[in-house]
Amino acid sequence: MRIAFLSPAITEILFALQLQNQLVCTDQFSDYPDEAQRIPHVSDAIYEDIRELYDYDADVAEMVQDIYMDGLLKSYTDPSCELLNLVLL
Repeated sequence: MRIAFLSPAITEILFALQLQNQLVCTDQFSDYPDEAQRIPHVSDAIYEDIRELYDYDADVAEMVQDIYMDGLLKSYTDPSCELLNLVLL
């Protein structure tokens, strides 16, 4: 499985679970453990253009943007993931 997770915390968890060989790209802030720096990085995870993941041919991707509306934090998932046939977590 080819995984694209754009979260430093999830990158660390995947390394802890020894799944780093399935990780095809991460966000620019995923720098721990040191081996994570060798994985290709896409742009900022918060303002990511999901189409950038298409080049990595990922089977599973994670990308959530936090949006504040009416003083409340709401999560937003980019709907274009469906267009790229990505399983979004």
